[in-house]
Amino acid sequence: MRQLLIAFFVFFHAISFGQVHKPALNKEELPAGNSMIHVPKIPLTRNWDDFNGGFKKGTFMPDFTLYTVDGKAVNLYKTLSETKNPTLLISGSLSCPYFRKNMADINTLSRYYQGRLNVFIIYVVEAHPQKGAMPYPELPDIDTINNRENIRLDQPASYQERKNRAAGLIERGLSTTVLIDGPGNEWWNHSGCATNNAYLLDSKGKIVAKDGWYQKSDKPDNMWCRIDELLGTQSGRCPGKEEQLPPFLRPSITKAGLPPDSALVDRRKSYDDSSPGKEYKGDMIPDFTLYTMKGKEVNIRTVLQAHNPVLLVAGSYTSPAFRQGIALMNALADYYGHHLKIFIIYTMEASPDIDPSPYRAKPEPEPENKQQNIHFRQAATYGQRKAMADTLISHIRCVPEILVDGPGNEWWQHFGPAANIAYLVDVNGIIAAKYPSFSDPRNNVWCDVDKVLKNESGRCKPVPPSKSR
Repeated sequence: MRQLLIAFFVFFHAISFGQVHKPALNKEELPAGNSMIHVPKIPLTRNWDDFNGGFKKGTFMPDFTLYTVDGKAVNLYKTLSETKNPTLLISGSLSCPYFRKNMADINTLSRYYQGRLNVFIIYVVEAHPQKGAMPYPELPDIDTINNRENIRLDQPASYQERKNRAAGLIERGLSTTVLIDGPGNEWWNHSGCATNNAYLLDSKGKIVAKDGWYQKSDKPDNMWCRIDELLGTQSGRCPGKEEQLPPFLRPSITKAGLPPDSALVDRRKSYDDSSPGKEYKGDMIPDFTLYTMKGKEVNIRTVLQAHNPVLLVAGSYTSPAFRQGIALMNALADYYGHHLKIFIIYTMEASPDIDPSPYRAKPEPEPENKQQNIHFRQAATYGQRKAMADTLISHIRCVPEILVDGPGNEWWQHFGPAANIAYLVDVNGIIAAKYPSFSDPRNNVWCDVDKVLKNESGRCKPVPPSKSR
């Protein structure tokens, strides 16, 4: 009787915490690098259209332990228990062009729901290898895409080779955590033998949505919709709903309230701007609130509610590159008027006198500054930074409104750090274009704005991409 009561208590406790699930799919040990992989050929059944295979919606996902490229173990139910968050699992491989196409969207989704949703990519078999086991029949159109994009891969023969391929996804810009299916292909075999499928689990491990083809373009109800429904969020990325809702941006990066003029500016250095900006094309921007020199509050979410795109340009008076781009900003503002809202974000002085530049280890005077008699030190307080913005407009005509970054440099540190970085943001808060240096003549700013506004300014002159850029 006592054993029966104990068993009942364990079962009840498991139900209460959502831990009733099938036995683990695989062994917990890290596979040896030389473990051989066997890939059977399966019939192609267009499972992305009618995904009946794999795990069933409404059931609990079996437990599993998979490993990252660095060999870190990730156990599904331990992750669910520790984070208390739902989880999205997406299978993929480098030779699947449709998965590669979705990488930018996956990065955006992962960043947007950060802290609210666990997102994992599971690297499985190569979908369309040139040599080795072919899991699916050959498809000439896909081979054409892979050849055009210089993707010529053989089927990995060992776990180490598959791990190297997973590292290739990261090198190509995938920022979401990548797990590697074992040499026995346990995940791939049980999840439906598909690359680019997806499962959405609630915080207990129950499958609430599944998709045989992640983000298939003609589906009216995509994964963003299902996640929004599960989390109660309004991402603005759910087709048919984006125009009905004000932009639901990521959490704010700025502190509340107008900083006092006496607030000390964070002048720590050096910052690395070799790869500036934590935001990328296709990302949804975070909310932020900044102030003009006269103390007027400007909240970016409120600005976007007017349903006009926004151009954000970082700058400072001592930046020659920024000054060079002011004429273009003025031309854009004069032509597009209220249809495009342009803000200059006044940040750290790029090339101050005496004080070190935030972009260089030692002070180096700019020849252009010397020629134009521009000699100013780095602002030490928020009030001094506002004064520098006033100095800018007293010497150069600036049509766009100027917002002053806070003393903690929150905007600059998040969107940069870079002296002249710029972002074109559409009405839903999505980055339509990113310019590491706004004044770079190789940018296609007129073309990008015309595209966002569905306009023909007559000034769009596409510039051939440079290989050295």
